[in-house]
Amino acid sequence: VSTQSTWEEGVTVVDAEGREHGRSVAAGQTGLLKCSAARVLWNIPIMVVPPLIMAKIGHRFGTLRSRTLAEVAVITAALWAGVPPALAAFPQRDEISVTKLEPQFQNLKSSTGQPIATLFYNKGL
Repeated sequence: VSTQSTWEEGVTVVDAEGREHGRSVAAGQTGLLKCSAARVLWNIPIMVVPPLIMAKIGHRFGTLRSRTLAEVAVITAALWAGVPPALAAFPQRDEISVTKLEPQFQNLKSSTGQPIATLFYNKGL
């Protein structure tokens, strides 16, 4: 699924029972915005932390090789520490209130006849 088609055509929304109720452009756009935010979040530790750490400890390494190895280790640690929390901030399967969706999703009923207040969609990573 491409980003443009998600933005223009939306994503499939389902209820808690897993029944599909159509495609929602609003849910697709919300998902893309959250996906973009997560991508920014997971780059912060990688782009900010290693230069700060290396500025403090970089002078302690005598050779270029040892400095490079230390930098690779710091970047690897930043990846391991930064990416999982950023991915967890916005789960792949997200929920959205029907009040934030198009009018056709406003008065849906569950199989038991209860009003549906929340629908779910695949936000992507």
